[in-house]
Amino acid sequence: MPFLRLNGMNTSLWIALIVLTGLIIVGIKDRSQKNHTLRHNVPILAWVRYLAEKIAPEFRQYFFASNREEKPFNRKERDDIYKASKGESTEYGFGTDADITKPDHIFFTPGLFPGTTKTDAKYSIAPKKIIGPQRRKPYQQESVVNFSGVSLGAHSPEAIESYNRGAYIAGCHQNTGEGGFSDYHSKVPAKVILQFGTGYFGARTPEGLFDFEKLKVLVDNNPNIVAIEFKISQGAKPLKRSVFPHTKITDEIRKVRGLSLTEDAISPANHKMFSNPDEMLDFIEKVAEVSGLPVGIKCAPGKEEVWHEVCKLIIETNRTFDYIQIDGGEGGTGSASESYASHVGIPFMPGFAMIYKVFQQYNLTDKMFFVGSAKLGFSHKACLAFAMGCDSISVVREAMIAIGCLQTQHCSQGGSIINGGCPVGIATQDPASRSGLDPVIKGLRAAKYIINLRKEIIEITNSSGYSHPSELNTKDVMMNAIDGKNLISLKDVFGYQKGQFSSQTNHNIIGLPVSNN
Repeated sequence: MPFLRLNGMNTSLWIALIVLTGLIIVGIKDRSQKNHTLRHNVPILAWVRYLAEKIAPEFRQYFFASNREEKPFNRKERDDIYKASKGESTEYGFGTDADITKPDHIFFTPGLFPGTTKTDAKYSIAPKKIIGPQRRKPYQQESVVNFSGVSLGAHSPEAIESYNRGAYIAGCHQNTGEGGFSDYHSKVPAKVILQFGTGYFGARTPEGLFDFEKLKVLVDNNPNIVAIEFKISQGAKPLKRSVFPHTKITDEIRKVRGLSLTEDAISPANHKMFSNPDEMLDFIEKVAEVSGLPVGIKCAPGKEEVWHEVCKLIIETNRTFDYIQIDGGEGGTGSASESYASHVGIPFMPGFAMIYKVFQQYNLTDKMFFVGSAKLGFSHKACLAFAMGCDSISVVREAMIAIGCLQTQHCSQGGSIINGGCPVGIATQDPASRSGLDPVIKGLRAAKYIINLRKEIIEITNSSGYSHPSELNTKDVMMNAIDGKNLISLKDVFGYQKGQFSSQTNHNIIGLPVSNN
């Protein structure tokens, strides 16, 4: 076939001339500008460096890093989540490729005879404790694993709906995050924990204070809301102010958060309704009275002395929060500086141990429901949390991976793929990026991940000789000592062993455990 000719010149030559012209224009522009020295000194070739810098994380992720090398989640961990979310087997043959001699490697001591757990096809297992048994509407969680807080705005509507559908299928709850309760949290009637941050979005006055009347209307109109949570801080960026500019807020998000057209979504560093433990407990009791629901707090572990003050007030005044979610410093965030994310906040294990031991000192551990979060969405890490005293765990980033997250770490960009935003439509509001995220398909994947995680939790629990993960204790978990030659139990590492708890019984509760039918 003869070459296509354009004005007597073949296509290949035309393309070459166009490319050459483009390169000359780029080179002239590079050379004439002074903002970027590299582009000025090395025109055109500087863009090769920028491209390599842009795609380097993806190349390292898929071609150069080993299975257990990357952070926050290594390839092995992501592969396990992907397989679980698709209903594929997560079992491997020929032994582990993990370095079991590392000082931080943990081991669960198997019992001589395995325990047994009666459950259903979804491996449903409820915590032993009830949240807020003294409230008008106590909450019995159906699952020891649930979705943690993620806001509409930080995540796309399709992602929020995926968690909603996944929670309903798996029989667990989702958490709204501090961005407010939206229609996507109730596409299907999954149970929801309503979270408020310092901005009180969804129940705020024009002055940014908490509006109790709006709360009552919201709770009364949405019976799938089963508890309320106040985020005091989160592990990945505790006590840090954040701003969501009004120019980037969609009409939908503005309506959910209760903002005017020109108003930025500001989450101050501090709560306006309380500034010390005494005021916080007063505020929580009023919220519980107005709503009738249990009220919990989410916080990053920090100064130990404040927890002594909290526990003394609980005992002396009979005011309390109904659960506490302790979020380790290795937890996730949509946006924080490298120094802040890496160096402010205490990791989960020592942080949780510190707070739990304070509550234990005041004989309050049986009266408090403990939730753990921060990379606990793997069976061995979850069982470690249960052994330390958690009654349930919450996961988010693992759920993001289950619905397609590639860990490109572009969550803070928020724009389109072209602008360096989320390429899979999760942490973005860009319509083009979101178009490929089907909440029905992804919701099923999120559910399968939760179900498989519960299955593996039960397996470790039974191998340790128990029937419920809450029966695990710090004496059941061993860790390599620093010398790499000896083992030391978590009981010796952290200096405590939790007491065993017998199940509460209360028939007037929300969310009875999933039946075994």
